[in-house]
Amino acid sequence: MKKWKKLLIFVTCGLFFNFSFSMDLLETEIDWLTKEKFEAVKKDYQESIKIKLEELNKQDMDEKLKEYTFECYKIDYAVELLQNYESSTQGINLAYFYGYKQYDKLLNKYYSYKNKLDKKTQTALLEEQRAWLKLRDAYENYIDQHRYFVYTASGGGTMYSNLASASKFDFVKKRVGEIYKYFFSENGVDW
Repeated sequence: MKKWKKLLIFVTCGLFFNFSFSMDLLETEIDWLTKEKFEAVKKDYQESIKIKLEELNKQDMDEKLKEYTFECYKIDYAVELLQNYESSTQGINLAYFYGYKQYDKLLNKYYSYKNKLDKKTQTALLEEQRAWLKLRDAYENYIDQHRYFVYTASGGGTMYSNLASASKFDFVKKRVGEIYKYFFSENGVDW
């Protein structure tokens, strides 16, 4: 009986993750690719996600960590694929922007766990998040100004916009990891 329960859980999780990753790449969110390129990206993406899910299911790890790892992998792999299929400067920037938006959604998902905290800790987290949002906005402004400065000082070049996009993407991705750790890591809040 125990084997059947494990099998049922595995199949249920597999169906859930199957559904979740098939819904990830929406053509309306990735409208800069041709239909053919989008279909190729989607196919490669689904194949890789399936393999990653199988790998994660074989590992003995906490379910929340598995979910977090899987969600981050999906975003990072989508960005990589999108850049491979549209490797122009604009394509790379659009891929980073897509990933940025996906990490922002993930940030909101993990931030919503704040409701499980006591009121005093919720308030402290809210204040920290407000400060982080100001920091993010200031950092993005700095990145844009720095990109312009470097572009002007060096006499041009399109790669600077890619570096700026990557920096913004990484900044939000890092915050997702921080928020995840607050709620789910054994060490909790970290300096």
